[in-house]
Amino acid sequence: IGKSRLEIAQNAEDQALWKPHLEDLLARRPFRDLTYPYRHKNGTVRWLRVSGQPVFGPAGEFQGYRGVGTNVTVEIEADEKLAEALTELKRANSRLEIQNLLFDTALNNMSHGLCMWDAGLRIIVCNKRFLEIYGFSEVVVKPGASLREVMNHSVAIGNHPGETVDDLYNIPRSRHNPKILGVDDAEIVG
Repeated sequence: IGKSRLEIAQNAEDQALWKPHLEDLLARRPFRDLTYPYRHKNGTVRWLRVSGQPVFGPAGEFQGYRGVGTNVTVEIEADEKLAEALTELKRANSRLEIQNLLFDTALNNMSHGLCMWDAGLRIIVCNKRFLEIYGFSEVVVKPGASLREVMNHSVAIGNHPGETVDDLYNIPRSRHNPKILGVDDAEIVG
């Protein structure tokens, strides 16, 4: 009490914030949601958000401001933590993009075809060489495609003359059963 906002503010040197506010005060204009930090007497920094309306007497003389102030420290600290988390997430995404690029480069420069399936028999990843070996379309055979969808496609493009998808799907799937995809020298790795 008895001190101006500038006297208690921790950012009094921030002209971009304070100059317009001081101009509003000198012109006796209302101000809204001025948010600034101050150091509490216990040494902690707190954030205030204040708004004020000028009050004039019956003869039009300025009498001061009537307003409200709110302690928004929790909100500001939460925003700061969120900004820090977002910055870290962006860094992690950047690192992951680099790793994915390296993985994709290695995967697609292999001389062997590679296709990895999850426990639900859906493609996790496959390389271009795998598609070339079997003549598969990258529109059909891609991450998320089921084994049945791949078999349908394989039958449709002629990899299994005289056989149906059901014939292929009912073949026991083991580590060494290349008949599933229709080649004689492939090894199925589960």
